[in-house]
Amino acid sequence: MSLKLSFGAPVIVAQGPTYHDAGWGPYQFPKLANLGNGMIAIRYHIVQDESEAYGQEGGWATSNDGGAHWQAVEPANLPAVKARFGTKLASGKYLRSIQPAPYKISPELHKELSRKMNYYQRSLGVEEIPDGLFEKDKWLFAISEPDSLEERLFYSDLDFPGMTLSLTTGAIVRPFPFGPMYTAPDGSLWIAHYWRGRNPENLGHTGYYACYYFQSLDEGKSFHLKSWIQYLPDTYAFPRAFTTEGFCEPDLCFMPDGSMITLMRTGGDTPCYLARSTDGGQHWETPVLFDRCGVLPQLLHLPCGVTLASYGRPGLFVRASADPSGMQWEDPYTLMPYDPARATQVSCCYTSLLPLDDRTALLAYTDFAVPDAAGIPRKSIMVRTIHVD
Repeated sequence: MSLKLSFGAPVIVAQGPTYHDAGWGPYQFPKLANLGNGMIAIRYHIVQDESEAYGQEGGWATSNDGGAHWQAVEPANLPAVKARFGTKLASGKYLRSIQPAPYKISPELHKELSRKMNYYQRSLGVEEIPDGLFEKDKWLFAISEPDSLEERLFYSDLDFPGMTLSLTTGAIVRPFPFGPMYTAPDGSLWIAHYWRGRNPENLGHTGYYACYYFQSLDEGKSFHLKSWIQYLPDTYAFPRAFTTEGFCEPDLCFMPDGSMITLMRTGGDTPCYLARSTDGGQHWETPVLFDRCGVLPQLLHLPCGVTLASYGRPGLFVRASADPSGMQWEDPYTLMPYDPARATQVSCCYTSLLPLDDRTALLAYTDFAVPDAAGIPRKSIMVRTIHVD
């Protein structure tokens, strides 16, 4: 490898039950954020991985020494942490999306909507949802001023042709941007979203997940659909292409050459794909296979000129690129081995990347078998540093 990375020792952030006791969901899905003033925070899932749990509180911890030591966030301090956990805007304000709990409906309405639902997609157009129940075509955000830790909630106007929602047990899953939010070099705001959507050009159901890219020019007051990437199965690149979920869980990165790249999942133990835009996100080149696996792939461009990618399941991997376009990558470093037989028993393999300095990033991940003080293997939230040598 021409680019060399070194990895710090794993650090335990928090530990929960054993995998045998907890199963899938609790103590998974970590997300890092820079709170400013030398403080970083992490949020992680502590409930089951199901739509009924949307909107429920997670676990929180902070570190003031670059992730070497962590403290659980006391409930009284949580509002201040949340106020800085979002995306920093060009104005210095902080914006974060809010995931509402599903909206409970009567059995009669649930039955009526179920009849209208596209069962191939397990979703229905927002026009099928009765008016007046909730804000069915808007996203909910919280914003805080640069000199204040108090947040104000508001709904963002959403230009999303073909938008769909889904049903869960006795409820409707309310709108939420399923993807990251970033401030672009020009100060605009971007969200990479995915859903069981429709073709925004003809409103036809796509048959798979698709990725949608939104831009805001007014600090999140409104978002308009800039482009989308439809999944078209390519059996030459992957023989089982028709069996995947489609393009989903995208991440987005603004590159030094002025282009944008996105990494997208297609399922568990199926490839992740890389695509590039050279016209400000209006169009995307044909996605190319990035690696043989990759749930929630993460991208991070460091000031030293190196871009990092983390992804996995099965296994956990990190790759690096010094290419200003982000299309040429070094071979992956293996942090957890590729083992399809135990893909969901060792880690959820969802990761998060956060820059610490020009050449160093912090990686958050999960390990389902880290021994506690008594030697009992527990589901654990972990971090370790990645340094570009």
